[in-house]
Amino acid sequence: MIESNIVNTLTGEVVSLQEARNYIRVDSHDDDFLITRMIEQSRIVLENYLSADIVPKERKMYYSAVNELIYLPFSPVDTIDAVTVDGTTATYSAKGVGNNIVELESTPAKEVLITYKTKGLDNVLIKQTILQMTSTLYDQRNDFVTGTIVAEVPTTAKNLLPSQKNVFI
Repeated sequence: MIESNIVNTLTGEVVSLQEARNYIRVDSHDDDFLITRMIEQSRIVLENYLSADIVPKERKMYYSAVNELIYLPFSPVDTIDAVTVDGTTATYSAKGVGNNIVELESTPAKEVLITYKTKGLDNVLIKQTILQMTSTLYDQRNDFVTGTIVAEVPTTAKNLLPSQKNVFI
């Protein structure tokens, strides 16, 4: 069994309210709260789609019955702050290009708890995708849109993301 918990989000959004308002072409401040929430919602959907943190976070991962290498989802990993095996501090080494693989000195282990921080992703593709998704959410605020079913990341936004996607199985 694997459980994940976000302990803390370490920075604000990569897209500002003003950037989103300019992109959506909204002049009044009446919908600022709504747009701010839509920016956050768009980012969360994209983080789950990419299996990567767009904004840096502190995370805890719990693993039961570990017999091999541990892959940390939601990279890029900045630091691994603590690793405990069966309740005691463990000796480990971080591996992989993004230090997102943890190799324990002693396996198997019944319970492993890892606390780590991610760096976040901040580039033009990510920002553009968040802007597009925020605009789509803003323009289509109702559950029902005649002739359209919006059930996943919009196709144009999805086409920007393949180079950013991590695979976590």
